[in-house]
Amino acid sequence: MTTDDTPHNQERASTPERRGRSPAEWTTLAISIVMLLGIAGLVTYLYAVDGNEEPAIEIEPQFAAIRQVGDAYYLPVRVTNTGDETAADVRITGELPAESGDPETSELEYLFLAGQETADGTMVFSQEPTESELRILPVSFQDP
Repeated sequence: MTTDDTPHNQERASTPERRGRSPAEWTTLAISIVMLLGIAGLVTYLYAVDGNEEPAIEIEPQFAAIRQVGDAYYLPVRVTNTGDETAADVRITGELPAESGDPETSELEYLFLAGQETADGTMVFSQEPTESELRILPVSFQDP
């Protein structure tokens, strides 16, 4: 047996010799690098530009959309987090003066409101809420 007939040399002879990357490999590499740099640049940009304003709750009752069903008055309410950060467990209370002393209250609760997010809800009262008498206030929220 000669040294050229060993199994190790036979495998080497049947394997083509590698001379470098093909144009398709270079193209794929270039596209991948451009995509990674683009994603890294976008993340950096969003981090730098994204605001960090604390949550602030704005409440807008929709008096034009009040509806009465039986003895209950349904008042749609639009709640907006005008801050940039998320607020969790947002609680809203509406107070309507009552003839018998204690004000009538209705509450809304949202699990969370992301920054700049708006959510709709409905408050229910036993007497018709009017714009001059109704007080709607944010009660509390948590930082998630």
